[in-house]
Amino acid sequence: MDSVDYARAVDACGEMVFRLAFSYTACRADAEDCCQEVFLKLYRVKTDFADDEHIRAWLITATRRQCIDLFRSFWKKRVTVTGELAAVRDEESRGVLESVMRLPKNQRDVVYLHYYEGYAVKELARMLGAGESAVKQRLNRGRQALKALLEQEDRI
Repeated sequence: MDSVDYARAVDACGEMVFRLAFSYTACRADAEDCCQEVFLKLYRVKTDFADDEHIRAWLITATRRQCIDLFRSFWKKRVTVTGELAAVRDEESRGVLESVMRLPKNQRDVVYLHYYEGYAVKELARMLGAGESAVKQRLNRGRQALKALLEQEDRI
């Protein structure tokens, strides 16, 4: 990947990578660290990407894996950092995002990617390495769990 393509990818996808990392980590510093690592990997990758959508899919997968690696690290297993949702400015959106963050991991992934990043079920299945029916089921269960959480908090 040459420097022009790299700069274009950072400009086009930087916010999306940060939001996705933040949805996993709930901590600005950890999300920034994950973003930095993901973009370093992108810079070093020897793959020729077919188009911008291929780069986005690669970045989403790399971000997910980087966040998972962060939580597996020695440091993260022994230190608890309080979450922050200051990156979301709108109070109502922040409340919904807080509820999304409390969903089980597999449901949180598909709900976030579908509603916040706008990916279709077929694309999610390909990115997550799951079948379309499994993604639909996770999405449906995530919606039901999110609705229950929002009703419990009197947001609906």
